[in-house]
Order: sequence, then C-alpha cells, then structure tokens
Amino acid sequence: MTTQQDPVHQELKPAGTPLHAQKDADPLAQITLRPRAFLAGIAVLAMLIGLLLAVLPIRVASADPARTDAVSCGSVLGGVESGRVRDQSADEPALLTHLDMCDRSVTVRGTSSAVLFIGGLLGGLWLGIVRREP
Repeated sequence: MTTQQDPVHQELKPAGTPLHAQKDADPLAQITLRPRAFLAGIAVLAMLIGLLLAVLPIRVASADPARTDAVSCGSVLGGVESGRVRDQSADEPALLTHLDMCDRSVTVRGTSSAVLFIGGLLGGLWLGIVRREP
C-alpha cells in the first residue's frame, strides 16, 4: 500500500499553469496572424504585384499563326514602343496588327497594375490610419 502515483499515468503540468488553461488553449493561436496583420500583408503584396506588372515588359504573340515568335511591345510605364515593333514586323499589315495588339495589351495591363497598386496603397493607408476602439 504505497501512496505514490504510478509514473505512467501521471500528467505533466508546467509550473504556474492551471489545468483548465492547458485544455482550453488553442495551439493554432500561436501561429496564426491577426486579421489586421493579414490584411496589411495582402495590401503590400498587391502593391508589389501592381508595380511589377507596370515595370515588366509586355510580349504579344505574332499575328501569323505559322510563326511562333513573340513581339516585344515595351512596358506600361513606357507605352508601346513603335520603333521596336516596326523592327520585329515584316510587312505593313503585320505592323498595324502588332501595334493594335500591343496597344490593347498595354491598356489592359496598365489597368490591372493601377488597380492593384492603388488598391494596395489605399488599403495600407487605411490600415495605418484608421484605428479600432480597444
């Protein structure tokens, strides 16, 4: 008749932590982000993607289905570089087709990059300026 507990069935408790706090603690709470931090990360990511879309060059496929090469149009910040497109096009109808495709591509990418960049900027400013009540 001993008064000692069996070491196999003994629970280990950290010192100073009540037993009910151990059972109710969420293990994911230690690795998850708060909603404001998550939204701030999304805003920064949107700004970076918008900036990259504005800076990276645009390439469009050739108008001739038999050719597999692409025509470089420039970037959103520089607009359509007609001299570069003229050097890559063989004849006048192909040049006009390439200029039209490049102009539409620059417009679409410019809209996308502006929406992402400005949306990320406004979201970041809102998260930085607007404070919630504690």
